Amino acid sequence: MLDEYDSLSDYETKCILPVLAEWLISDDNRLRYDASFLISQRNIREMIPAVQEALTRCKAMSGPEARYEFKKLKRILEELR
Repeated sequence: MLDEYDSLSDYETKCILPVLAEWLISDDNRLRYDASFLISQRNIREMIPAVQEALTRCKAMSGPEARYEFKKLKRILEELR
């Protein structure tokens, strides 16, 4: 996925930002993982508002993975700032 992202033009990169934002709040944990991984690894600062939204959504989640996901998103937000 990183190689694919790195091969995108600036225009294409901007076009996928809304997709990554959707993935961050998806019910599918694989999409959430992929989005957070890519955002973190490529330090995509334009995604700060989407990460903040995902953090807010995550606070309302229950289950054992909710706490882990919250910590992960918080770490990513700190990296981006």
